[in-house]
Amino acid sequence: AIEAAFLAAMAIVDDVLARRNKA
Repeated sequence: AIEAAFLAAMAIVDDVLARRNKA
C-alpha cells in the first residue's frame, strides 16, 4: 500500500513538473 502511494505521488510530481516545463 505504501509503495503504491509512493509511486502515485511520484507520478503526480512528474506531471506537475511537466506542466511547469511547458508553461
